[in-house]
Amino acid sequence: TPGVLPAEGDGDLALAVVRGAVDPFSVDDAVPYAVALIERVLRYNPSALEIYGYAGSSAEEALEYVGRRYGRLMKGGKVNIDEAARRIIKDWIEGRLIYYYEPR
Repeated sequence: TPGVLPAEGDGDLALAVVRGAVDPFSVDDAVPYAVALIERVLRYNPSALEIYGYAGSSAEEALEYVGRRYGRLMKGGKVNIDEAARRIIKDWIEGRLIYYYEPR
């Protein structure tokens, strides 16, 4: 199923967000959840982020890149990292961002 993670993570809310049980637009700060998800994707399948055109190796840079690519900008041209994070989590939940790894 798209967006399914094994039972490990930083806490109940983090798991609930990336599993889709909590709407990423309802949490105060989506950045830590998106960073954890991106780091996991980069660890197991870095090419998964190519759907955004990103080929780097940093979760923070990926958020910046996605924010710029999709026009998530604030006044002065600064990237709205929180909106980019929500976009990535939403794409994960909806099955657009896909990665997998062999279970242990």
